[in-house]
Amino acid sequence: MTASPNIEALAAFLPKVARVDFSAGRMKGGGKFRTRDPSQDTHKKILATMLPYPDFSETTSDFIQMAYDCGWIIGIDWPQWCQTEEAQELVNRPGQIESASVEQLQKLLTWRVRAERFSTGSLLADFESGLILRILRRATQILQSEKNLSDTDAITSLNWKITKMTNFSPAVCDKLGHYVYRLIDPRNGETFYVGKGRDNRLFNHVKARLKPSDQEPGDDLKLDRIGAIHDAGLLVIHVIHRHELTEEVAFEVEAAVMDAFPGLTNKQGGHDSDARGPMAAEQIVDKYELPELPSCEDLKLVLISVGDLDHVAGQTLLDRVRFAWRINADRAAEADYVLAARRGVVIGVYEALEWLPATEQNFPGMRYSNASRWGFVGKEAPKEIQDRLVGERGKRITEKEMLHIRYPIRYWQV
Repeated sequence: MTASPNIEALAAFLPKVARVDFSAGRMKGGGKFRTRDPSQDTHKKILATMLPYPDFSETTSDFIQMAYDCGWIIGIDWPQWCQTEEAQELVNRPGQIESASVEQLQKLLTWRVRAERFSTGSLLADFESGLILRILRRATQILQSEKNLSDTDAITSLNWKITKMTNFSPAVCDKLGHYVYRLIDPRNGETFYVGKGRDNRLFNHVKARLKPSDQEPGDDLKLDRIGAIHDAGLLVIHVIHRHELTEEVAFEVEAAVMDAFPGLTNKQGGHDSDARGPMAAEQIVDKYELPELPSCEDLKLVLISVGDLDHVAGQTLLDRVRFAWRINADRAAEADYVLAARRGVVIGVYEALEWLPATEQNFPGMRYSNASRWGFVGKEAPKEIQDRLVGERGKRITEKEMLHIRYPIRYWQV
């Protein structure tokens, strides 16, 4: 009898591996190189071959470590077990995993993870073939069953329910007005999106059927998450927090709910959140006591709201402001300077030497590359510009057209 593994830890990898842009890694090496002949005392070089090896992505490395730490790698004679009919059917008949037991998943993961040591690249192939994804989906289904999260069960004491309702009736839509809602992942109870809308906006999101004209910048992350939930055979949980609102009030409620749930897939902050969102007392004092940003009528500027940096280990302010944005690169290239702003205060100013697609090739070492976004190669602005626009601790933006209301990019005279 094997020990019970941590099924939540395994299922937690599903939204990462199910993403359309997920990469398990790639094979490296395998080429020829010249090196010193170890059998000679001279510096004579010989031609040697570098064996191929897997360069795992961060997610794949974390997955392997989780498998060992959370009880998924067990002490069985896996070379013998992998030859059994049970093992071969689990691997070669995709439908078999849909009914696999936890113990079978343990055996399968033990085989596939440990086999990597003897068959280089085999684990990458398992990710590419969809085998690992099928294992993760089965783990998620088991977790759902263990927690009794069926379509009609309450998920919490507040009686939030997963429902198969697909739309509001016209009569309900007439009375709803504007409303604010949030979407919850049934696999871990995590709130991943907060929005506002009218009529059946909520259900269009839940079903991931937004028309292109209704989508917002950053919707790809949200739709990927919804797609992964659907792929796991589950339904998105939703909660409507307030309804019968005017649009103006809905903006305020949406912003307040967004502020309460960090890590959302929303790519824009709530309405006016940058200027009036959560702040420490010291930030409130800065907002009203720091000197005002002087007139910039002689400058062309791009202002980028960078948010807080504390959670991004080792990242400089320049790194944060230069990468990676949905921005009109041609328009941005006309600006004299790029300003980094946080909570309505200019905290940095830079010269953008060149705007480039936000790819790994253009920005090596930067995470979350995305060819549909842009970043710039740049440097700090001259000291006189720094003194004028930033000063010792930052300068408050008072010009209404410069303040970030919802989207992180603002243009000034560009």
